Amino acid sequence: MRESLEAWQNGFSIVVCGQAAEGIDREVSRLLSLDLSDVSAILQARRPLPIARYPNSAEAARVCSALALLGLECLIVNELDLVLEKPNIRIGSISLLGDNIDLRDFNTSTSYELELSDISLLVTGSVWSERTDEFTKKARSKVATTSESHIYTDEQMMDIYHISSMIGFRIQTAGFDFSCLNDGKALLAVQNWPRLIELLQAACTRSRLVADYDHVSKALNATFPPESRHETHGMKNTGFRKRTFGRSVEMTNLDQFNRFSRLERYLDAR
Repeated sequence: MRESLEAWQNGFSIVVCGQAAEGIDREVSRLLSLDLSDVSAILQARRPLPIARYPNSAEAARVCSALALLGLECLIVNELDLVLEKPNIRIGSISLLGDNIDLRDFNTSTSYELELSDISLLVTGSVWSERTDEFTKKARSKVATTSESHIYTDEQMMDIYHISSMIGFRIQTAGFDFSCLNDGKALLAVQNWPRLIELLQAACTRSRLVADYDHVSKALNATFPPESRHETHGMKNTGFRKRTFGRSVEMTNLDQFNRFSRLERYLDAR
């Protein structure tokens, strides 16, 4: 039986690099013990995506060799090399200064001035979170839901990577100053976001833009599933002889986007 690997643990990812031969989806599914639909989504994306994770390099190498025999070109990535324990630096504003770009730290206002020609990668995507709170009461042998609330939020993000570092800079729509758009600045962030991407893509002429995260995120779920956290609130008195039990479930794809972004940086640096 294969040793399990928790989502938060570093392991060894097998990344599909080349196009898959026709008709090997079922064989790959059996080899990896993955649902056929998950395998097909990864292979049909026709771009580098992780297809499996293992706790040690020996097991990853064995599986990678087996996939090669099926005609699938793969790469083993040591997740320690992604430096996931060090988050990208959140940026509150940017300024274009001739051949340079000034990135201002959202939290400390520290300025990072870089040459535009040294920006190698831009990664964009939508990060969502949702929370469900549910309260139930037990009457005799039946459990009934007394109240339920659901909160969903999403936000656009962009990671900017310098050619010399795995640690990048992150722009989030919330709290970002879009003044760099000058006369092109609109009232709403949703209007400013595509204009900001266009501005940076035009300025960072040597960079590669990765803008398909939202399209391939479902294909990532088998390897990097969204984070889920469950919390029990216990029993609460809500009135005379009335007691309810509460629980909350929170989910987010933030970790998945972080891993996707750093993997793109790793592949960009090879």
